[in-house]
Amino acid sequence: MLQDITKLVTLILGISVAGDRLVTIIKSILPWLPAPAGTAAAVPVTNTDIIKKVSLIVISFLCCLGTTELLYNTGNMPPTWGQVTLCFIALMASGGSAFWTNLLGYFSALKDVSNLKALQSKTQISAGDYTDVHSLGGSHDKRVRTKALKPVRFAAAFSGGAGTLAVKIVQTGDSFVFTADGTKDLQLPAGEIDFTLSGAAAPGPGGGVVLTITGAKASNSPIKFGPGLIQAQEQAMLV
Repeated sequence: MLQDITKLVTLILGISVAGDRLVTIIKSILPWLPAPAGTAAAVPVTNTDIIKKVSLIVISFLCCLGTTELLYNTGNMPPTWGQVTLCFIALMASGGSAFWTNLLGYFSALKDVSNLKALQSKTQISAGDYTDVHSLGGSHDKRVRTKALKPVRFAAAFSGGAGTLAVKIVQTGDSFVFTADGTKDLQLPAGEIDFTLSGAAAPGPGGGVVLTITGAKASNSPIKFGPGLIQAQEQAMLV
């Protein structure tokens, strides 16, 4: 269930980022639209200021609704979702990408906490996994390590504005989210490792994100994504 919620939040975040960009474009076309900066309490708020703020809220909702409709019509959303569901998602996305970025980080932290004990157990097993090799005389056993943990680094680089990239390792249950340029170091068992990627890059011609993996013997690194929503996709690498 937590994984489904994370996917939904990632989708809403992508719509919110795209909506923010559209609102910025509209505000540059209509210079009278941006609401004035905060003023002293002694200065009364005029009807014009209220109209500007309400106009921005409506425009933000319409931009997110248009993005939601576009994703739905291109098959990037479940076909069973009705118009009411799409409007509700657009309404939530219009709250701003900063809110959804923080919420996605919160759910990612919950997943990390829930997987911590299982991950520690798997790490101990992997670190102490041995196979008995009997000598010919049968008088004693030799212990030969059959598995080892290898350091692997994931590095994300965003371009064109804010974005997010969620990474989940299938074999170990590790999951983490990049919301800005940064790195994540993991200890992974040697062999083939499967992982999934999802998120959203900044929309527009300059938007994108590049994921670089070091420490793996073979991978698709660097993995590049263009602007907009990043649908969940499976990847594999050899550690």
